[in-house]
Amino acid sequence: MVRIAMLVCCLAFGFPGLAEACRRSPQPAEMMRRQYAAVVVVRIDEVRPLGSERLADAWRAVGTRVSLVQGSEPPTEIIIGHTEMPNCQEGRPVPRVGEYWVAYLEGVGEPDTVVYNAWPLDRARSLDPRFSGLPPGER
Repeated sequence: MVRIAMLVCCLAFGFPGLAEACRRSPQPAEMMRRQYAAVVVVRIDEVRPLGSERLADAWRAVGTRVSLVQGSEPPTEIIIGHTEMPNCQEGRPVPRVGEYWVAYLEGVGEPDTVVYNAWPLDRARSLDPRFSGLPPGER
């Protein structure tokens, strides 16, 4: 038993990458079910990489609010950003111009509006109970 414990310690110290826990965000459905100051549908107008990162790793999107799903009405322009962590790839898709996304906001009102989370509309429709009563074609 002592030998096994020593082996585990040696592996952990010998390979620090193995010892580091990958901190992942909660599952999208769990995040979508939370209460937010506002939940809005946004049409993506612009997408660009952050810095010299690959677009899939770090991006910023600017969109226009097209509908309020729940909560207080936020500004018309919504900024969504995402950065993948090196060892913890979430696999969040990169928005495309013209696509509809759902933004989950904490705090509403300039400059307090913060997008806490955002996902494509189809993904939100399939996971977020706020959309359960809407027919598939409605926004």
